[in-house]
Amino acid sequence: MAKFNRTRARAAVTSPITTESAPTDLTHEGAPGYVRDAKGELFLLAVSNLAGEDTFYEGAGERDARFRALVHQVAVEDGEWLARFLPWLRDTANLRSAPIVAALEAVRARLAAGEHGLNRQLVDTVLQRADEPGEALAYWTSAYGRAIPKPVKRGIADAVRRLYSERSLLKYDTAGRAFRFCDVIELVHPAPDPAKPWQGALFEHALDRGHGRDTDVPDALPVLAARARLMATSVQERRDLLPGLGGAGVTWEALAGWLQGPMDAAAWEAIIPDMGYMACLAEGTPVWLPDGTTAPIEEVVADRLPVLSYDAWPVGYGPDQPLGTLVPATPVAWLDNGVRPVAAVRFASGRVVEATYDHRWITRRENGGQAWEWTTTAGLKAGDRIPIPLTASYFGDKGDVRDGYLAGAMLGDGGTTGTTAREHGGMTGTTPRGPGGRGAVTEVLPDESFSREFWIGALSGLFDADGRVRETRDPEGTPHGSARFCVGSRRLAEQVADALLRLGVPSVMREPAVRIRGQGEITGEQVVEVDRAPALVRLAELLDLRVAGKAAKLRFLAERLAGGQYAAGGQHAAGGQHAADGQYVAGETRGDDPAVAIDRVVAIESAGDKPTYCVTVEPSHLFVANGVVTGNCLRNLRNFDEAGISDEAAGRIAAKLTDPAEVAASRQLPFRFYSAYRNAPSLRWGHALDRALTLATANVPEFAGRTLVLVDTSASMSSGSISRRSTVTPVQAAALFGVTLAARAERVDLYGFADRVFRHPLTAGGSVLAEIDRFCGRIGEAGHGTRIAESLRRTYEGHDRVVIVSDMQTMRGGVSEAVPEQVPVYGFNLGGYRTAAMPAGGRNRHELGGLSDATFRLIPLLEAGANADWPF
Repeated sequence: MAKFNRTRARAAVTSPITTESAPTDLTHEGAPGYVRDAKGELFLLAVSNLAGEDTFYEGAGERDARFRALVHQVAVEDGEWLARFLPWLRDTANLRSAPIVAALEAVRARLAAGEHGLNRQLVDTVLQRADEPGEALAYWTSAYGRAIPKPVKRGIADAVRRLYSERSLLKYDTAGRAFRFCDVIELVHPAPDPAKPWQGALFEHALDRGHGRDTDVPDALPVLAARARLMATSVQERRDLLPGLGGAGVTWEALAGWLQGPMDAAAWEAIIPDMGYMACLAEGTPVWLPDGTTAPIEEVVADRLPVLSYDAWPVGYGPDQPLGTLVPATPVAWLDNGVRPVAAVRFASGRVVEATYDHRWITRRENGGQAWEWTTTAGLKAGDRIPIPLTASYFGDKGDVRDGYLAGAMLGDGGTTGTTAREHGGMTGTTPRGPGGRGAVTEVLPDESFSREFWIGALSGLFDADGRVRETRDPEGTPHGSARFCVGSRRLAEQVADALLRLGVPSVMREPAVRIRGQGEITGEQVVEVDRAPALVRLAELLDLRVAGKAAKLRFLAERLAGGQYAAGGQHAAGGQHAADGQYVAGETRGDDPAVAIDRVVAIESAGDKPTYCVTVEPSHLFVANGVVTGNCLRNLRNFDEAGISDEAAGRIAAKLTDPAEVAASRQLPFRFYSAYRNAPSLRWGHALDRALTLATANVPEFAGRTLVLVDTSASMSSGSISRRSTVTPVQAAALFGVTLAARAERVDLYGFADRVFRHPLTAGGSVLAEIDRFCGRIGEAGHGTRIAESLRRTYEGHDRVVIVSDMQTMRGGVSEAVPEQVPVYGFNLGGYRTAAMPAGGRNRHELGGLSDATFRLIPLLEAGANADWPF
């Protein structure tokens, strides 16, 4: 009987990601683990890792440290390999932060090892967008200080010459960036490209613009000059100029602010030819819910939760126009928008909201009629006035005053008692608790729907235990005052500040540093301070204090301040107009709606690349994020339908969605199209999005013969998410690839697996996007564990190949032995963890991975019996 000369005999081929032949470690689930070489481990980690994010089995710090260590090792051992890998990672694998971090860390390691070639090239080739030279400088200086090595400077300078243009200046040179174009130019000194005679003028203008020098736009910069002319026109003239926007580099976000009015069909159709492939949307932070609780935006999107919004908001109208009412609202769309550059918008109250640069805000106009108007994060500047909801009468029904007082008193440590406000625990006492206090980092109240009475009781208990009343007078005899809560954890401080705001009491959150003998400066205590006259009066009316002396002192201070002669922080502020931080209280000083106060922007700082989410709420397009009124994201497909754009314009959009060059240039990861499909407003866009996904997964092969596809639906794939703020779970990404494979192959058996398996037959001729949705609706059917070998034995029936889409962290070994050795098994790894579940690199066992389709291109080579090298 023939042993080798059989119809299924295949040539022995190798693939680049190799492991040891025998296991020397364990997977995270305890099965025998096969360790990869450094290049293979770095490759799989890089193509599946979002920097700074926890995963199911690894914390962010551990994962990032492993990434840096691998980069350092490979950069010294084989810099040429890394110089090929990193541009591929940026361009073909469509990742942004990982290649930038890797290039900079590689240069640092190579310089330390005395390696001086390639370094400049490493930096230059990973910077592919005009904001990335600034991103590279921000990473280096935050990690290693302002001493920047020459290869880093020269590589960034090379990228600046390639990337800086008039349109990129308009799009990316904003006050919200830590390194503006002028900063980058001054640090790396790029010489203008001789092939771009206008670039010298651009550099000079960027320097003038960044340093606030009011100079005319040079004639050599026609786009910037056209934008300047547009901005100089009166509001009344602007709609007549819509047909001529093409030469001024106007984005749809800038157009909305420029018009100071609605984006109707004419406005959308004017800007559609110049729009990017997909609009950038806001990143999430804690969102206020109608039951009195908060939830992170990713949870709001994942669970499709209702939010608090306004039933109307008079954008463009003066202060005599009443605001709408804060009401519960069900969003018309819940949006997962992928990883985007975001800025941290910091407010005088101590609140922080992270948002994309084109996220919309409602602001109080500084001049003229003091009307409300729209702006974007990129357009915000220090001093801008943002509304905050005051006396938001939304609470739950759990608990009463006594319950709340007990909870508040127990959370306090009793360090501030009686009439003498002596604060212990790292504030003014002599026995500091240290950073975060005595277990303070865990001091929180449950995020439950507590009643209004409960919160009043909780604030009273906290203030009795850890509160302080302060009263002074200035030389003119004007009383000053403040009341502060001193708590241990940032989360508890946020809960206190939110509860106060809902009760009509604006406050400021601070984390003061105190110098302690022998310990230097320590932080960790959180102070929530009320220092406005009307707010102090209201606080005194609300609290029911049991410490008699403290109650009397707060009441006495409130009585003095009730007349309005109050100054905080040494500033006179008749009528309570000003607080120590320079904020205005709109409802009490300017005749506006008493349910809204004002917070002020104090800084806009780059926060790197993060997953972004938002909701669309109608009709006001507003909701409350981290206690701040913010604009929701208007998904452009929905905008187009609502504005009533013409069929001709819709056809142009669909053509862009289905243009292979546009899809490639957009560098969207495939699951972005699935997210867009789930939130598309009408069937008008379904076919185009389905086609766009097909183009975005062009490298997924079309298998001949019989194929078994297993998609991991276990807890590590389905209960977590790609990042802490993402609603896209690994299993959704896995289902996308699994369904796409199944839809293209000749004969496929598609299964979901965990402890058990379920078969998922495809609908003949159906939409791939709809099929992904249907598969994801079944992810709980197979249990929670990860049993790859058992699942293979249950489902393998003489197939020609097997594809497993998983994080490959199985509970038991024997994966390789579960299928005959002559049958190829392809593990597509979405986790990038250190150990593999099977020996890979040869003998029909191969491992690929990533969040894009890029590495699938190796499979046809292996199927054809050819050795597959790295895909770059």
